[in-house]
Amino acid sequence: MPTTFESFLQGLPDVTLEEMPVNHIAHLDYLNDFLTNQAIKNDYLGIECEVFKRHLLYIFYGKPAFRLLNKSAFPICFVLKMPESDPAMAYPFDTGAFFHNRMDAYFKKTDHRLEDFQVAPLKNQNHRKIVSTFFEDNRQYYESKATRHTSLDGLPACVEGYYKMIADPVTDLDQLDNRKSAVEFLYDIPLELTKDSVELIVLPDIEFNIDGTIIEYDKLKNNLEARFNCVVESYQTMTRKPVTDFYDTIHRVVEKYLKTIKIWP
Repeated sequence: MPTTFESFLQGLPDVTLEEMPVNHIAHLDYLNDFLTNQAIKNDYLGIECEVFKRHLLYIFYGKPAFRLLNKSAFPICFVLKMPESDPAMAYPFDTGAFFHNRMDAYFKKTDHRLEDFQVAPLKNQNHRKIVSTFFEDNRQYYESKATRHTSLDGLPACVEGYYKMIADPVTDLDQLDNRKSAVEFLYDIPLELTKDSVELIVLPDIEFNIDGTIIEYDKLKNNLEARFNCVVESYQTMTRKPVTDFYDTIHRVVEKYLKTIKIWP
């Protein structure tokens, strides 16, 4: 009987779901660095990942699940084609939440380690197997709606705990948000920003400081669309609930884009 998440996925057949792009959300302050370097570097934050003690770039498959710790910050979102290079590691959920014991309610009785959930990055289509097995299709995955399994009998304990977690409708944004059901890729190399990689950029509708020059959103939008041959969209910053409204709008913008490129009907 399989005992790890990877061994469970190995026993599943290949799937035919459309490949979804990947997402990275960052603080607005890093936009100029990204554009100057023509890349999102794995060490752009300047500190090592507290979980793995390395400089790693966190990317989520299919949906913009990340939220900044600074609740007053303006987030920016880059939607990129699936990189050709394999990530250094991949997990079916947010490793940071596991590391900080925010998933204990689902795994405390199993005594599992984080390593038990690591999956081969792109081998055997593991990311798409997770979507197909636990969400049925890309749209359900994007909306974090787990499929209804009639029975959990025979599932490895780690998989059973994972399913119970993603099927639990309770989401405390201060403890466990939608990253609990987002496939996480961790890269130890920069991801280049080119016409071949950038699909969508979501920015706040404000003025920007680019290389010391103040530039309005509309002008920056035109520049980025020409530079990357991508779509650029915005969100409004005047809101009474910035902590949720910014991310909810980004979620809707990316969803609209995915529908446009036929990731789902």
